Amino acid sequence: MKSRLFLRLLWVTLLVLALPVAGIWSLGVFERELLSAEERTIAGQAHALAAALASEATLSPEVSRGLIERVGRPLAGRIRIFDGSGGTLADTAAASMDATREAESSSVRDSWIYRIGATLWRWRQSLVGNGGRERTPADARGDALPLARALSGSYGALTRPSVDGRTTILTVAVPIRGGGGALPRGAVVVSRSTETVLAALDRIRVDLFRIVLISIAGAALIVFLLARGLVVPLRRLRDSADGVLSRPGSGRIRFPGADRRDEIGDLARSLGELNRRLEARLDELEAFASDVAHELRNPLATVRSAAELLLPIGGEDERRALTQRISGEVRRMDRVVGALQDLARLDAARRSDLAVATELGDLVRDIAGAYGALPANAGAIEVLTAGECWISVPPEAAARVVENLLRNALSFSPENAKVHLSVRNLEGRVELAVVDSGPGVPAEHRARVFERFFSWRPGQPASDHLGLGLGIVRAIVERYGGSVALQETPFETGARFVVQWPGSARPPA
Repeated sequence: MKSRLFLRLLWVTLLVLALPVAGIWSLGVFERELLSAEERTIAGQAHALAAALASEATLSPEVSRGLIERVGRPLAGRIRIFDGSGGTLADTAAASMDATREAESSSVRDSWIYRIGATLWRWRQSLVGNGGRERTPADARGDALPLARALSGSYGALTRPSVDGRTTILTVAVPIRGGGGALPRGAVVVSRSTETVLAALDRIRVDLFRIVLISIAGAALIVFLLARGLVVPLRRLRDSADGVLSRPGSGRIRFPGADRRDEIGDLARSLGELNRRLEARLDELEAFASDVAHELRNPLATVRSAAELLLPIGGEDERRALTQRISGEVRRMDRVVGALQDLARLDAARRSDLAVATELGDLVRDIAGAYGALPANAGAIEVLTAGECWISVPPEAAARVVENLLRNALSFSPENAKVHLSVRNLEGRVELAVVDSGPGVPAEHRARVFERFFSWRPGQPASDHLGLGLGIVRAIVERYGGSVALQETPFETGARFVVQWPGSARPPA
């Protein structure tokens, strides 16, 4: 579903879900604190052993093993005791009393959700660093570093990976004091696997990650359903509004969702009311234009009749010229009023006649034949059609377009010049082209030729032409979903007007 609203809702939800994800990342701090607490526990136990050994008169293997036997198992882990030279006095791993409690590898690490989380964790660490305690890789030194520190009289600790790399080993070494010497008598080294701590932490991570994944899936579903409940009705409202804009005067439209009892329903009802008022306004404008035309034509007809009655009366030449001028102006005003009435009807036209289909080729041939029969146009009109060209335009409207373009071409073409009309199918559209042999349209006037009351006719009085013919053409063409344009001709002179309408299927017989 490609929708900006849907994407915004999804992003907001994901941002909210980022909070528990951040909580998972924060478990790294929790892990470091647990390991620090584990180290302090082991160190406390090692200090207790060192204090117990410091009280012994001699530090021998027998004494060391005896102490380990008493406390080794409660301590858990591997316990080693070294003398001052680094020699081993006791080792729970060497004796048959190995107290190392390696927790069994948790099966949680073998789950797919853990693998996904581990991959994301490694990706996060590669970006921001591990941010944790320093870990020394396993090598031949083993625990030599903390032992050396303890034998020098200081505290030693080391965290290193286990041999199999599945967990980490935490080693703590403390010196054994006593004996009055400057250097320690020996050292106690306690090593313990962090598997128990990390396994519990891994289970927490997996549980949280599972919750996050379920939450993301649930939130995505909720957002999808919510967006679908918003986006689809809004798109339908938008399409209905676009339909009103592209087909003004299409009648009363019921916007989808008007029966809903929410904000979308309120919007649909408001749009329906707005459309109703616009339709009422268009009806008022149409009625007003018709009334104005009717009221003007009656007095104009009276004036014209009176002026014509004066013509046969003898008298002065000035009087005759004046009456002729009156008659001519009245006829011009009558043409203006008629053209305005036509424009008003076009502006407020209804699309109820869209179901009517017209074969444009036959219509053009009929109109060209009627105009070509006039003596002034004999042999001046050529028509070229290619197959059937059906359009969803009423015959009267299509005929008005063809007649206006043909009259315009004939009026600009010189005597004995040709006017070419062609009709053809063009990729689902029907094209009508009218080409004259006149002077063409200068570049500075090309953008205005379809404006109402604009007329450019060099050498002719402007009052002889209303400048409404091409304006009416554009109004009719666009009214029925088409386009009209003035194009360049391959010749040095002439104008080429091209009309395109959506093609229509042939109506059933």
